[in-house]
This record gives sequence, structure tokens and C-alpha cells, in this order.
Amino acid sequence: MNNIRLSRIAKLALKYQTSSLNTVGDFIRKRLTNNKITPFPRLITLYITNRCNLNCPMCLNANYRNKSYFSEEININLIKKILPELKIYKPLICITGGEPLLNSHLFKIISLLSTNYILTALTTNGLVLEDFTRQIIASGLEFITISLDHYKEKKHNLGRGSKTSYQKLINGLDKLVALRSDTPTNIKINTVIRKDNYRDLSKMYDFIENLGIDEWSIQHYNFVTPLQRKSINCFKTINKFPNYFEGSLIKRNHYLTNNEVATLNEQLEEVRKKSNTYKTKLSIKPQIDDIYSYYQGEFPSKNSFCDLPFNSINIMEGSKATLCLGYEIGNFKEDPSINKMWKSKRTHDFQMKILKENILPPCFRCCGLNYVFNG
Repeated sequence: MNNIRLSRIAKLALKYQTSSLNTVGDFIRKRLTNNKITPFPRLITLYITNRCNLNCPMCLNANYRNKSYFSEEININLIKKILPELKIYKPLICITGGEPLLNSHLFKIISLLSTNYILTALTTNGLVLEDFTRQIIASGLEFITISLDHYKEKKHNLGRGSKTSYQKLINGLDKLVALRSDTPTNIKINTVIRKDNYRDLSKMYDFIENLGIDEWSIQHYNFVTPLQRKSINCFKTINKFPNYFEGSLIKRNHYLTNNEVATLNEQLEEVRKKSNTYKTKLSIKPQIDDIYSYYQGEFPSKNSFCDLPFNSINIMEGSKATLCLGYEIGNFKEDPSINKMWKSKRTHDFQMKILKENILPPCFRCCGLNYVFNG
């Protein structure tokens, strides 16, 4: 870890002291008591809009993207309602969508959170990034993630369903890097592993190293096999779960062949070696103990684990609050208290179900799960 990164981490820890203390306290409590459930959600994800200006096949939100499942986007008035609790507990707020830059309230929300020392992150596809770089910097946003799936223009555009996506993203990214001073503290590129890029990850790292950003995140592809889709649909029907977040449905019961996985594995080993000398931090998510089993479509063992049901909530359009898998726990139109929702019987019952069964059919491929196949 280089000195610049250490300096930034130290500044963040001092600026967001309550968030830092929460992290330490949760770690100690979990080790001493084996209690996974945090006193208040440490991560709150705002799905600030379901509108999107792209049509990416691997999008986990594809079931409701650009559809009128909800009538109201998240706005500044909702954030003001929950602000008193946010000021006390200081969770990390992750803003996503849809494409969040399409919501006109976005920068009012980020500025409000930032001025109250609430750590905030934003994920964008980068298509209109260039139009908002100065607002991003002025808002006090600390973390921004931009989706880039190939260093070759044609391949990135093909996967995003837009002939101009790549160049607009690069233009916006260059401008953001050139203009930033103190914030955003961390500019990250996220790359989803796909059939058209798994052979090129090492070259992708070379390209990213010269962009002047802070971090590169490689994300394993979230997919659902035909066999698993039947199991998920059955689970949803019995347990009355909505169709929110799912991986991309594929036609076969595996996404990559064993030979293709071997090539991917070689590429991942190369980028791991390069990360020892490259200044751009590398992360590979989710954690998987057997990459072959993952891409061959096997179901993870009960030894797999996920902390999201025990430390996070989502706020959706229409003021709905959900746990993972779209499990609704309340609505801010009826009661603006996150604390009450978090400590409600409905939340408790879901968390106990996860603790009992460890993983459920919809957990088959999820970016929050730590995958264990051999054990």
C-alpha cells in the first residue's frame, strides 16, 4: 500500500470518525459475541431511480429498470426525513440505480449528506459523466465507481448497447481526474467478467494503470442457469418475494467451459502479480474458493456466508425499505424511522431465516456472498 493511499485512508478516518469507530466496534462485537447483526444498518443503498440510459445484459436491476414498478423516485425530502438517524449512526450511503445521474435531486442529496459528515459513494455507467464532473467535485462525494468492461472501444460499447458509451465515459473520466483535488477521494473502475473480456484482463490492467484512477474492481459475472431459475421462482412464489435483483439468465447450466475458466484463472493470476507493483489498487469480488464450480453453475455449499442481511438495507423508489432479495420491511411514507424497521419482527424473522439456512435459492449468484464450494 503506497503512502498516498495510506494518507487518504487516514484523512477519511479522521473526517468520518463515527463510521470508523462503528467498523472497529462491529468487528470486536462479532468476534466476542458471534453476533452478526449490527445495532443499525452500516450500509444503506439508495436506488435513486430505475431510469437508465443504457441496456446492459448483466445488470442486476434489469427486472425493474425503466419500468413503472414504483411511481416516485428518491428525492431530497425523503433524505431529510431520515437525516436525524443518519447523523447519529453515520452509515455508508451508496447511491445507485438505474443511472443515478438522471435524478435531478442527486447532488442536493450528496451535498446534504456530505455536509453532515455522512460517507457517500456513487456508481455510474459514465455515459453522461462529463456533463457532471464539476458538480461531483463540488458536492463532496468521497467515492465514485464507473463501469468499464473493456479497454477496446468496440467491445465495451457492444456490451453496453451504445455506440458512444466508451468515448463519453473516457472523456468524463479524464475530466474528473484532471479537475479533482481533495474529492472524490477514491475513483474506481468496475469491470464485470464477460465472455468477451475474460481473456484480456491483464491488458485491461495495463490500460487502467495509465488512467490516473485509484482502484480497479473486477466483478465475477452474476448469472442464473435455467435449472436454478426454476428453484428461485418456486422460492419466490412460496415466500411471496418480488422480482427485484437477479443475475442474467443464461441458456445453459454453465457460463464458461472448463478451458475458458482455466484461461480466466491465468488472467486473474497475472493481474494479482501486477497489483504488487502497480499503483492502482486491485480488488476481485465476490470471494470464491473454486472458480471452476462457480462458472460451471454449481450451487454453493451451506458454508458460504453473507453479511448483507445483517448490516444493510436498501431504499427503493416509492419510499420502500428492503433487505436483500427485495424483502420489504417498511415504507418511509408511513414511518420515517430506519431504527424501527431494522428492529422490527419482520426484519428479525428474515435474519433468523438466513442464520438458520445460511443461503437461499436466490443467493445462487450474488455479489455479496462469500462462495464456498469445497466444504
